[in-house]
Amino acid sequence: MNRLAQVAFGVVAVITLATLSACAPSASVTVDHEELATAVQDSSPDIADAIVQDGTDGTARYLFVEIDLVGEELDSATVAATMAVVAEEIPDEYTSVEFVARTADGERIAVEEPLRAAGLDPLMMGRLRASILTDALRGYTAPA
Repeated sequence: MNRLAQVAFGVVAVITLATLSACAPSASVTVDHEELATAVQDSSPDIADAIVQDGTDGTARYLFVEIDLVGEELDSATVAATMAVVAEEIPDEYTSVEFVARTADGERIAVEEPLRAAGLDPLMMGRLRASILTDALRGYTAPA
């Protein structure tokens, strides 16, 4: 094998190892996704179901939270109740919470206005998905 091929092979090996280690779950994360999903669902009578999953964006970890509504509209009280539950449970290893809401018919709906009305400042990822930094969620409580 010539020198150029050896260097190329080494670079590919390092990139592959770095990529795989970035996607590997951290042993220190202790979120029980089913338990948190149940707590989110129980936080508001307007939530029919909730899904909580891990996600990665490069080396950053996020918690994906999706709520399925009983009706067609998402209000700030439902968002506030959801985020208050998530804020209590999210470990330090996560950098953000990705949030999605669906109507009873399964259609994604806009989340920015209800998040802002609940006192949160989301980073929008299109109209239908928001990212909330965990630092902004720490200590969050639903407005009275």
